Amino acid sequence: MLCSVLNCRPNGCAAWSAQPSFGVADGPDLSVAGDAETVAAAVDRLAAAGADTVVLQPTADEPDPEGFVRFAAEQVRPLVPR
Repeated sequence: MLCSVLNCRPNGCAAWSAQPSFGVADGPDLSVAGDAETVAAAVDRLAAAGADTVVLQPTADEPDPEGFVRFAAEQVRPLVPR
């Protein structure tokens, strides 16, 4: 199993605060900010690279964690094929 954690910020806000690195250097494929289509495309790229699990994780300073979960479940998930 290949699992990837994708730090995510909805609505295009790219101002990242210090995030835990999970022992991996940050890079363009490990974080995404944008609308549902942008986040779903990042998930698709990870799946195409072999990930069978992708975890969307909000940034540490996310002001609305419940809203983040709704965003991921209601807007992103329908755009990601099984």
